[in-house]
Amino acid sequence: MEPVIESALRSLPKRVAPGDLSTRLRVLASRERTRRSIFATLQTTVAHYRSRAWLLFENLARPLAIPTMGGLAAAIVLFTVTAMNYPTSAHASTFDVPTVLYTEASFKNMGLFPLDTEEVVIDLTIDESGRVLDYRFVDGGVPIQNDKQLKNKIDAALLFAEFVPATSFGQPIPGKVRLSFRRGHIDVRG
Repeated sequence: MEPVIESALRSLPKRVAPGDLSTRLRVLASRERTRRSIFATLQTTVAHYRSRAWLLFENLARPLAIPTMGGLAAAIVLFTVTAMNYPTSAHASTFDVPTVLYTEASFKNMGLFPLDTEEVVIDLTIDESGRVLDYRFVDGGVPIQNDKQLKNKIDAALLFAEFVPATSFGQPIPGKVRLSFRRGHIDVRG
């Protein structure tokens, strides 16, 4: 039976190898040789990955470098121009027109306040409801830190004093008021 199989196989048409098979095999062999040379030692492996990373960086950085630098330069220029034109408190005008967006705390009224000295200047901190939170004596008036009786009179007067709180966009906020007490006269600066 074997001769029958052999004769049947011989009768089959011959298979022809593709024309580019030789070229494909050479390319495969070349790639394998390159791969083996890259991973032959640790030094060649590191050098290979370093060169691949540098190529990736250059391919990404070149298309992005000019737009990035242009955007950064434009942002710096715009920020500089805006910052130079932005008013600071040192350059703000003292003749500014007040708006309803922000109002200072103001003095409403106070009961009788008998004062025995020439002048007392006090900075008051007013809360959102118009009550005095804290006060401190300011230089420029009569020094009264050691005068307990006068300090008690000021405490009592401030206890019954009424103030209008400062507002920001119509909402009450804490604020400051400066009061100058003189004999028979109260001067208020918000």
